[in-house]
Amino acid sequence: MSVLTLHCPHCATRLRVRDQSFVGRTIHCPDCTQPLQIVRTANGDVVGRLLENTTADERRATPLSPREGGSPRAAGAGQGRWTPTRVGWGVAGGLAALLLGWGVLGHRSEPPPERPSPPAQVVAVPEPRPLPPDAAAPPPAAAPAELPPDAAAQLQALAGWIGEYRQRQGVFPAENPRAVMLPAESRLGWLAEVIAERDPAGVQPLWDRPIDDALNARFVRRRMSPLLNPELREVVSNGFPAAHFVGVAGVGADAALLPKQHPRAGIFGIGRVTRVEDVRDGLSQTLLLVGVERGIPPWAAGGSHTIRAFTAEPYIHGPDGFGTGQPDGMFVALADGSVKFLSIDTAPVVVRRMAAMADGWPLDPGVPGEPGDSAPPPPVVRAEPGAAAAVPAAAPPLGVAPLLSDEPIAAAVARDPSTPPRPSYNVELALQQPIRRFSQGRPVKCRELLRQVEELAGIPIVMDAVAQSPGAEKLDREVSLELSDTTVEGILAAVVERVGLGYETGSEFGIRLTIPPPAP
Repeated sequence: MSVLTLHCPHCATRLRVRDQSFVGRTIHCPDCTQPLQIVRTANGDVVGRLLENTTADERRATPLSPREGGSPRAAGAGQGRWTPTRVGWGVAGGLAALLLGWGVLGHRSEPPPERPSPPAQVVAVPEPRPLPPDAAAPPPAAAPAELPPDAAAQLQALAGWIGEYRQRQGVFPAENPRAVMLPAESRLGWLAEVIAERDPAGVQPLWDRPIDDALNARFVRRRMSPLLNPELREVVSNGFPAAHFVGVAGVGADAALLPKQHPRAGIFGIGRVTRVEDVRDGLSQTLLLVGVERGIPPWAAGGSHTIRAFTAEPYIHGPDGFGTGQPDGMFVALADGSVKFLSIDTAPVVVRRMAAMADGWPLDPGVPGEPGDSAPPPPVVRAEPGAAAAVPAAAPPLGVAPLLSDEPIAAAVARDPSTPPRPSYNVELALQQPIRRFSQGRPVKCRELLRQVEELAGIPIVMDAVAQSPGAEKLDREVSLELSDTTVEGILAAVVERVGLGYETGSEFGIRLTIPPPAP
């Protein structure tokens, strides 16, 4: 017979059991009376485990006795040992006996006072609300889960934003006039203009400060999910939230800087604002937005970041980085707000004609010609073989206009882009405005002082040619100025002279800074 020794997990009393047949049985500790179960551990040891939630059967379990193989101490035979538990129970029992005896002897003649019955508890039960008339009707079927957005859906949403902007402002979005005082690559762009215009009560940027200015951080560092293509993973560009869609500038590396009347110009450009009537090729045949897979820009950046031109073939998945993640083509948005899939097999000449908004060429690759060439001649209508020759109608009498005529109506011919554009700025009147006194005693950067002149004149000052040249540092030279009894042009001339720049004027662009040729 093998006697097993273990300890009570509650009071640490040493217990002994006769053999291993007790494994799995529940007993009571003779000292603390706590039920415990004898179990075998993973190491093969037999231990006692305390049962915190016991059942009635477990509570009726009997302590070990000498017959079951327990020692006299474990079975309670060694009753002479006083443990703290037994001492506590003994003292408590004696006090209870004294109190009970005093109560019986002192109050035996007095009937126990009747305890007042507790007041009845009233529980308020709310009345059930009447069921609506259609309560018995079966619940409506769950709406189908919305599909996650794709490149086409994101393009469609952004084109809709641009359409809403055009309805409110009357023009396609362009860089804010106050932003053109900065270098093109650091200014806020047309996407920033759209976002700010959609939420005028929200966070607004400081347009005369660059994109990385700390005061613009709250605006430009917001992640704009509608501007992201779910097909691409890159969502950060140069530390700023990215955009996967850009505006189409036209055809050629210089397309963004061309005037809007140029046949290679697209809807978006640097320093130009496009209206619907400028898109002479038709809104449904002119590209508005394309996706980019490489060279992904920050969404708030201006210049060539978010305005791109078609410069080199192949145009899809090619050097320009255009694409929306599909290997056989890309999605594009047209100026009328529609989204189309442009196949990778599309003729390059068709892509170029779609990128230019006023080149005058049809989207037919069989018709030879490029944006920038002379407008195509009108189609020649040839008579079918065997058809009767058309007889010219007799001329009406003098002074009588024909009500109906078989002669074709002459279509209006687009203006030759080589001719001077129609004036849009009255530069001479703006520059001759009298100024009683102009004071800028504290030296400021030349570009900041030119912004003041721009506000006085009310016409834009274009600095792109200087900002993108080796003489760009002249715009950051500090200038102070004090003039009296002068004009806006007098202030402008004094500012540019201080830093060694020049300017030219034009009714189409307003005022444009130039770099004078070196003196002989």
